[in-house]
Amino acid sequence: MNKKDIRNSILKHRDALLNEDVKALSLSIWDRLLTVDAFINARQIIIYMDYRNEVSTLPIIKYALSKNIPIAAPVVKGSYMDFYYFNSLEDFQPGTWGILEPATCNPYNEEDNSTVVIMPGSAYDLKCNRIGYGGGYYDKYLAAHPNIYRIAIGYDFQIVDYIPVEDTDIKPHMLVTDRRIII
Repeated sequence: MNKKDIRNSILKHRDALLNEDVKALSLSIWDRLLTVDAFINARQIIIYMDYRNEVSTLPIIKYALSKNIPIAAPVVKGSYMDFYYFNSLEDFQPGTWGILEPATCNPYNEEDNSTVVIMPGSAYDLKCNRIGYGGGYYDKYLAAHPNIYRIAIGYDFQIVDYIPVEDTDIKPHMLVTDRRIII
């Protein structure tokens, strides 16, 4: 199967999840994420805003805000995205595709290996290869910021046997699902 077919198959399954399933599975992923040293020791967190039954990032956001860990979320600008800090869940407005984006103008600017990005995806394999949503936003951003530690989160059913890889694909260092952690 090609990337588009894999993406469509997995997203169809994900879109069929009930709200209570999303919440329960997301909490299982959150519990596993709390065992990851790179996450617990992060000095900054870059996070996506969940959309269409993606793994909920709300527990991660609340955690960072409660610990005063600087946290940033994406703002899409054409075919690229940048990340902007936020201080509250009220700092958002609908952006591209209706996904919430920070309304603040404080860009993320510190790149080191103690920054963790929590990244979404539509499908993964056991080698941590990832299929996004087809725009290459994370691949482009992470290629330009190679020192950020990359953690993908997803449901275990999003794991497939094989993902075709291209030279421009940036894979996460780790995948955390509701059933396991893959490095």
